[in-house]
Amino acid sequence: MFIFNNRYIRWLLLALCAVAVLWLWQQQFKKAMPAQAVESPGVDYSLSDIRLRQHADDGSARFIIAANSIEHLPVKSVYELNALKLDWLPETSSHWKVDAKSGVMNEARDDLQLQNGIIAIHEADNGDVQVNTDSLRVLPNQQQAETESPVTIVFALGEAAADGALIDIERSTVELRRNVKARYYPDGRPSQ
Repeated sequence: MFIFNNRYIRWLLLALCAVAVLWLWQQQFKKAMPAQAVESPGVDYSLSDIRLRQHADDGSARFIIAANSIEHLPVKSVYELNALKLDWLPETSSHWKVDAKSGVMNEARDDLQLQNGIIAIHEADNGDVQVNTDSLRVLPNQQQAETESPVTIVFALGEAAADGALIDIERSTVELRRNVKARYYPDGRPSQ
């Protein structure tokens, strides 16, 4: 007959208590974690409620992207963004704010393709300029954005519509490409 002395019983009870605490902690942790969405194939990581800041060589902010989610797809070498806000050249007079429902950015972060319900606003000296379109390709290194989609531009002295546009930040211009229609209000926009 094998007899336990007090020392063996204490170690056995201590080990059982440790196992029970770890098991309870694991069960509590599982309850606290929200159910995760099914991962997209090819995604190696994803982030929620992110803010990405890219700096120019002089240390100033080149752009800031805030998005509800971002997924990295290494096979395509891109990031997919959802419900994003782009703050482009925030510390300059060429500052633009762009909202989009989705976007794709390459790994070098020098080509950003925005889609779905894009509203771009520039606070110019003579009033805001607002550009609305369905797709917009932003090229931060060239300080340009372009679209081949229909575009509507509303500004202090008028409004314009066209198929396609080129926004040149360095020159502070918006070049309309095809089928351009515009209205000019020399005394300001009429009240609605």
